[in-house]
Amino acid sequence: MIPVRQILDTLCEISGIHPEVQISPDLYRPNQDRPSYDTTRIRQHVGWTPEITLPETLATLYATFRPPRP
Repeated sequence: MIPVRQILDTLCEISGIHPEVQISPDLYRPNQDRPSYDTTRIRQHVGWTPEITLPETLATLYATFRPPRP
């Protein structure tokens, strides 16, 4: 599992933007300790495995959709 915080940290590195992040435990759903990204079930059920790493995917998405810089 990849914690959402790790995804955020990766996006911050890629973008060079480092916002102040405030965590509010009151907003978590009761069935979650921490939100995360997990591909275990899809791997088990259909045999899918990623060919591109998550950091590579995030970098590609950022390059594609980043706002124009002045």
